[in-house]
This record gives sequence, C-alpha cells and structure tokens, in this order.
Amino acid sequence: MSYFLAANVTLLTLMLFRASMRSERSFVLSQNVAMRTSQLAQSLAVANGEISKSSLQLEHLANSDTLTGLANRSVFNRRMELLFDRCRKGQTEVALLLIDLDKFKTVNDTRGHSAGDALLKAVANRLSAACGKNDLAVRLGGDEFALVLSGHDLDARVHRVVLDVMKRIAAPIFFGGHEIVPGASIGIAFAPRHATDGDDLYACADLALYQAKLEGRRQIRFFDAALKDRLDYERAVDRDLAAAIEAGGLEVHFQPQVDMLRDAATGFEALVRWWHPEIGAISPPDIVKAAAKLQMSEQLTGFVADRACRFARILDAEGHGDLTVSINMSPSEFGAYDPARLLSGIAARHEVNPGRIEVEITEDAILDPRKVERALAALRGAGFGIAVDDFGMGHSSLAHLISLKIDRLKIDRHFVTNISANVHNQALVGALVSVGRALDMDLVLEGVETAADAETLRALGCYTGQGWLFGKAMAPADAVEWLKRHATKVRAVA
Repeated sequence: MSYFLAANVTLLTLMLFRASMRSERSFVLSQNVAMRTSQLAQSLAVANGEISKSSLQLEHLANSDTLTGLANRSVFNRRMELLFDRCRKGQTEVALLLIDLDKFKTVNDTRGHSAGDALLKAVANRLSAACGKNDLAVRLGGDEFALVLSGHDLDARVHRVVLDVMKRIAAPIFFGGHEIVPGASIGIAFAPRHATDGDDLYACADLALYQAKLEGRRQIRFFDAALKDRLDYERAVDRDLAAAIEAGGLEVHFQPQVDMLRDAATGFEALVRWWHPEIGAISPPDIVKAAAKLQMSEQLTGFVADRACRFARILDAEGHGDLTVSINMSPSEFGAYDPARLLSGIAARHEVNPGRIEVEITEDAILDPRKVERALAALRGAGFGIAVDDFGMGHSSLAHLISLKIDRLKIDRHFVTNISANVHNQALVGALVSVGRALDMDLVLEGVETAADAETLRALGCYTGQGWLFGKAMAPADAVEWLKRHATKVRAVA
C-alpha cells in the first residue's frame, strides 16, 4: 500500500507540474501576443500620422505654387468652375484680374534668377495683402498672376482693389544691395457681363491685359465692346484657319525687290494673304499668331513655301531663273519642327534649287542665338539663304550676327519712310549700311515709296529696295505681268 500511495503521489505531482508548465507557457504566450499587439497598434498609429502628414503635404503641393505659396492654376480652375455654377443661378458675379509684371525678363537677365524669384515672392505677398477673405490670389505661371473676386455690385470694389494692387506692386524691393522697382499691367473682365464660362472670362481678361501692355505698360484696361469685337475676330480666325489652309482659302502674293542702282528686279518676297468671307481681310501677323496658337506653324510655312516654289518654277519658265523668292519664318517655329527638313522636301518636290529660296527671320532670333543656331545651320547646309527681317528695331548683337552667318539684312521701313526729309534717319541708315558692309552682308531697304527716298538711299550706298514705289505684293500672274512690262528693268518713278 505504501508503494501504491507513493506512486499515486508521484503521478499527481507530475500532472500538477505539467499543468503548471502549460499554464506558464500560455501566460507567457498571451503576454507576448499582447505586447506585439500593442506595438503593432503604436506602429499603425505612427504610420497613420505620417500618411496624414504626407497627404497634407501632397495636398498643399497640389494646390499651391511652390515658389510663392499662392494658389496654383488647378485651384484657380476649380474656383472658377464653382463660381460659374453660382453665377448661372444669379447667386453671384465674378471679376477676374489678370496681372502681368512689366519687364520681368529684364530683371532675370540683369540681376539673375534669384532676384527674379525674390520679386515674384514679394508681389505674391502684396497680392495676398490686397485680397479680401473670399478673394483668391493665384500665380498662373511665370510672371502672370490673377485675382478672383466674387459677390454683387463688383464695379466699385474692383476699382478700389485694382488701384490698391497697382500701388502695392509699385513699391520698390531690395535685393543684393540693389533696388528693384516693379511694375504691372492689369486686364479685367466681369461675368456674366462679358462671359458665360471660365474660359471665356479668361480670354476676355487676357485680351484686356494685352491691350494694357500695348498702351505703354503699367496700365489698367477693362474689357469693353471694342475688345469684344477683337475677341470675336480672333475666334473666327482661329476657327477657320485650318480649313483655309487645306481648302486654298489663303493666297500668297509676291512683292518685287529691286536693284536701285541698275533698275533691275533681283527677287520677290512671298507674303500670305487671306480674305475671310465674313470679316474681310486678315492681316498677315494675325494669321501667323493664330497658326502659332493652334500649333499649325508648320502647315502655314509649308503652304507658303509650296507657293513660293511654284512661283520660282513660273519664273524659270519665263526666263527669270536668277531671281530669288524669300519666305518669312518666326524663330519660335524652330523648336516646333525641323524647318530644313520641311523646306528641303518641298523644294525637292518642285525641283527648285534651294539657293533660289531665302528664309527671312525676325531680328529677335539674334537675341538668343543658341535657340536658332542649329536650325539656321541646317538651313544653310541645305542651301537656303538666310536674311534678318525688320533689322534695326531690336537689340541685335554684331557678334551674334557674325556667328549666325546671315546673308542679308532687311532694314525696317521705320527708318526708310520719308528718309529724304529726315536727316536723323539718314545718319542711322548710313551707319547700318556700314555695318552691313563690314559684315559682308547685303542690305534690302523696306518701305521705299517715293522717288526722293529712293534717290536718298542710293546716295547713302543702299542698292536694293522694296516698296510700293516699285510694286505692291501681287498674285503670281500679276507679278509675271509686272516683270514682262518692266522687262526686269524697273524705273522708279514717283
């Protein structure tokens, strides 16, 4: 019996010990689980906080201009959409003030981009200070800002705000020990008075801003009926330009260029013409502007180049294979497509020697030759001549003229018109003639309209002229008749 009891006690002790070990393991396991759960909860809380913080930062970046801290274009678009929903219901009116800094590029170029950034930040702070609690100040990009005002009977309030903005912006800022005096031009439009949606309101204010800059900068211009007519005109041009190019609604006329020493034609300039069925004649600059806005510059240039090559073949057939034909191109086109490839293809299709075609570029190309040097080199390599149009109206660098290897300079008509009675212009043109000779470049004088002016230019050493004295821009058939009548010998008769 003693052995039996001892065995039972021993067995019971083992069972109790085993149960105790299991309980201990369960307790330890539960504590570990609790600790891990607590740690996970803390980690999730921290992660959630970081995510929330990142979301706020991303939201701020998505809605704010990184440099100035003002609302960006995305916020501007959403606000305009919201306001126009209320505007259509008669619950509010909207005023848009577009603000563009005057000569901001000059600050960047002369003082550096750091100074430009400092100016933008200062202007942003001043615009914010001029805003009411429900107004929105926006940086749309570059040096363009906007103020969006809403409410009823806005006219008086807009006048107060815009005068305050002009005064605030005009206060000087100091950067790097130098004083910078900002200036701004402002265009203003109202809804629903001028527009029925945000895009229309922006277009109206933008046109008013453009007019303010034309009137001398540091100007305020409200959208009005005259600008409305201009906006309708531009919209009609934009709407119908593609069809006019494709359907032949555009025409290319040719104005003769004349050797005033030998009284002989030396070539023609191709000039685009468009008679719109609803609004009449469209000016060439407006055609070029619309093509650039619609990203149709390549199509327009291709159309003019095609007609120029056709005219060159007509000249060949008439026995005038020595005459050149020039076409105009804007340097802004060079980044949009390959002009050498385009013109070479058209010349090859018409079997025209590229040397017969001259490309005229505006003088602003010389201000930043790096942007155009490669395109001009490609054009020269393909055999096309290069001329600078309207020379003397910009800020050309002689060093850049040399590096770009320009063939001809076309002196702007501003210096030529009535030059026989203008001693100052005679001195200027004489100096430009010396520049051309020193750089071994031919000169063409635009705007020659009287025999007295032609005689004065000849005395100054100018030999090639273009203007109504010799002939206006003519359709191809009329240009050929002009050549026949003059037999390539042109007499300048007043």
